[in-house]
Amino acid sequence: MRRVNIALVDDDETVLHVATGYIEVCLDELGVKGTIAAFTDPHQFYDAFTRHYFDVVFLDIFMPGRNGMELAREIRTLSRKSQIVFLTVSSDYAVEGYDVQAANYLLKPVKKPLIEKVVRECIDRVEREEASFITLKNGAQLTQIRTSEVVYIEMRDRHVRVIGDTGEMFSRFGKLSDICPELPSAFVRVHQSYIVNAARIIGLKNYRVHMDTGAVLPVSRPYRQTAAQAFFSSIKKEL
Repeated sequence: MRRVNIALVDDDETVLHVATGYIEVCLDELGVKGTIAAFTDPHQFYDAFTRHYFDVVFLDIFMPGRNGMELAREIRTLSRKSQIVFLTVSSDYAVEGYDVQAANYLLKPVKKPLIEKVVRECIDRVEREEASFITLKNGAQLTQIRTSEVVYIEMRDRHVRVIGDTGEMFSRFGKLSDICPELPSAFVRVHQSYIVNAARIIGLKNYRVHMDTGAVLPVSRPYRQTAAQAFFSSIKKEL
């Protein structure tokens, strides 16, 4: 998988130091490259999250100035797929955790076997979610779109536009090549101005690709073989 970004947020520096060490060992054993950022200030963490997406967040519930549960709700306004793990001295908030789709709870003091188990589970979920969502960035704003909802992506008027069943879902200034590294393998380029979701193709004829919404898009000669392979691969998956 790609590099996994992990954040730890706790006002206790000792907890951060110990937990960071355990996570580093776990990532090394899994052979996963990752970055680990530690924050004692929840406000600094939130500012960092708006600029740099974190796959997994270990979050203390009780922090001065900002309740961890409230911070988790704010995280959810930016990301639906980040794995949130609460660090707490009490399990009293377990029910509230359902509201923010918490991945797990770890009681303090953190134990090496438990935190390693949770890290493994979270990375497994991150890998599964990679195919389910696209994370796009427009300036400081992160937008997450479910992969299955995207029909195609086009370049028009110097803007990249993500098109879904009901029309435009996302737009930003730039080029298609800027967005390509952020897309899962289900998306294939069929033209200088178009990338399509292979799972939404229903036909390919006369240098035109037909999408399940009725959209008909051009296929340029250099991309014809790629488009055909993507189409037939998607058919095989359905059989």
